[in-house]
Amino acid sequence: SWESPGALNAVRPPAGSGLLAAVGDGFTDDAPAIQAALHHVAARPSASGVWPVVYLPRGIYALATPLFLPAGVALVGAARHLTRLVPATKFDGYIRRDDPSTPEEPAFLLHVMEGAAPRESILSHMGITVWNHLANVSALRWAAHTGIIRQFQAQRSSRCGALPDAGCEHSVPIDAPLHLVTSSARLSWFTFYLEDCCRSHVVNGVDVGPLAYWDSFLAGPQQQNYRHLLVRDAGITAPQGSLRFYQLNCEHGTGEAICEFDGVRGV
Repeated sequence: SWESPGALNAVRPPAGSGLLAAVGDGFTDDAPAIQAALHHVAARPSASGVWPVVYLPRGIYALATPLFLPAGVALVGAARHLTRLVPATKFDGYIRRDDPSTPEEPAFLLHVMEGAAPRESILSHMGITVWNHLANVSALRWAAHTGIIRQFQAQRSSRCGALPDAGCEHSVPIDAPLHLVTSSARLSWFTFYLEDCCRSHVVNGVDVGPLAYWDSFLAGPQQQNYRHLLVRDAGITAPQGSLRFYQLNCEHGTGEAICEFDGVRGV
C-alpha cells in the first residue's frame, strides 16, 4: 500500500532523488515522472526488505507515452475513482482508425511487463480511462507471470464527460480490446471493474437527456469483436498456476461478448 516502508510518492519524490514530480491535473504529461519513479524503485536491491511501491495520490494523470510497469513493482493509487491514468491530448502510441497504417495491436496506456522477480506485480486502488475518439488506444496489457490487481477500474469515455474543460470529439469505431492478458502464470484479480460510460448528455449545447444518451450508446462505436477483457493464449501449464478473478464486473459493452477467454486453461 501507500503506507508500505519505502513507498515513493510520485507527486512528492524524495529530496535529492533527482526525480521529477508528477502533477495529476489531467493535462500535464506525467508519463516521464511516473516512469522514472517506477524504474527508481525497481532498481532497489531485492534483499533490502523495502517493497518497490510507487504511490499516485488523488489526481488525473495524463500520459503522452505508455507506462511500463517492471516485473515485481507495485503501482498504487488512492482509490479506483480518485487516481486515474488517461491519454494526453497527443498520445505517442496510437494511430487513428482512418490511417491505413493502423497496426493490428492497439497501443496500451499501461504495460505490466514479464520478467523474473521475487515479488508479484501489483496494481491497486486506481483506474484507467481511455477516450472513445481514439480508435487504437486501450487501457492495460498484462504479460507479468505473477501478479495481483485489487480495486481497479477501467472504462471508455468521452473526454468531455470526464474532463469538462477538454472539449468533445466524435467517437470512432473501436474493435481493439480494452484489456489484453497474455500471461501464463499465477494471477489473482480482486474487484475488477470494466465498463463503457460517462458520455456527455450535451449535444450542440443542449442536454439531450438519458434516453437519447442510451440510444447513442447502443448504436455506439464498439464493433462486434470488441471486448472489455480478452485473455488470449494464456494456458496455465505449471501445477500451481491459476488465473483467478474475484468479482469480475464487466458491463455496458455492445460487442458479441464483454469478456472472452480464448485458448485459456486454469481459470
